[in-house]
Amino acid sequence: MIKNPYPGKFIVFDSLDGAGNSTQVKLLADYLNKIGKKTHITKEPTSGLIGGLIKSQLTHDWKSSPECLQLLFSADRAYHLEKEIIPLLKKGVNVISDRYFFSTMAYGNLEIKDLDWLIEINKKFILPDLTFFLKVSPKICIQRIKKDRFEITLFEKEEILKKVWKNYEALAKKFKNIYIISINNNLSPSKFFYVFLHEYAHLLVVQQWGHNLKPHGIEWQETFLKLLYQAIEKNLFHPTIANTIVQQFLKPSVYSRKRDSLILETINKIDNPIILTYVKDLNPGSIFQLKNGLQLKIIEKRRTRYICQDQHSKNKYLVSSFAVVDKIIKKS
Repeated sequence: MIKNPYPGKFIVFDSLDGAGNSTQVKLLADYLNKIGKKTHITKEPTSGLIGGLIKSQLTHDWKSSPECLQLLFSADRAYHLEKEIIPLLKKGVNVISDRYFFSTMAYGNLEIKDLDWLIEINKKFILPDLTFFLKVSPKICIQRIKKDRFEITLFEKEEILKKVWKNYEALAKKFKNIYIISINNNLSPSKFFYVFLHEYAHLLVVQQWGHNLKPHGIEWQETFLKLLYQAIEKNLFHPTIANTIVQQFLKPSVYSRKRDSLILETINKIDNPIILTYVKDLNPGSIFQLKNGLQLKIIEKRRTRYICQDQHSKNKYLVSSFAVVDKIIKKS
């Protein structure tokens, strides 16, 4: 297989059907375009003649041997590279593809046990600069597929997808010279971007200085910081997240997991805010618990406060409308 010799970066998302490739592809392309890195989205199978033949077989419209199907994928990929991907890479445009040869190998290896043959029919194609394998459980993938589509295709069954994911993991180990990142697809957009920039910085460092540097050395830190600041300048992070990033990177220290953890903790708080329940949100008769453990029943409202009765001592208290409810015991 051939290393990408062109100025544009070639990024690929390969994973199970229903894993959400298309969602993350769009998010990443939007992000790169906003920071001034012209980026094009594409996918396989293509919408061309050969791609149409592949899709019709996957939806059971016609049947051929597994070998024939893999050769069709290979022919479609050759056309895809020649007519779309390579011309853009030559111009310095980044290309993000929703699927590439890892998908056909992972799925093809279910029926064709000769992995070397599958590699052979793809060996003339360029390698991605960066490949993402999105981790999503096969059960969730099938649920998404059934929700979004009227029919499932040839390989879209839970037991089959479990085997396919094992093939992906095996391929990641086999192709150690390819930059592959396995990433959970339950990440929020902000967290995904942060993790992507972290890994993209590694890629840029390797391409400029080679593999002999420390993984989180000064070259990587400066590259990562530059990417983060570009994102902050374009307002691509929530202000609170941006402020945390700036504060953490102002500290003159070597890279640490603690710094990453603090930033990711802030991202979690912003992307998954805690929705508070106040006493004013409950009806009379409801029983709730405050943070101090006191369990109260709402009797009636008095202007901006509520008369509540302690469920153990039976004492009555005036409680603020905006007292935070720790736990609802009984709704009325």
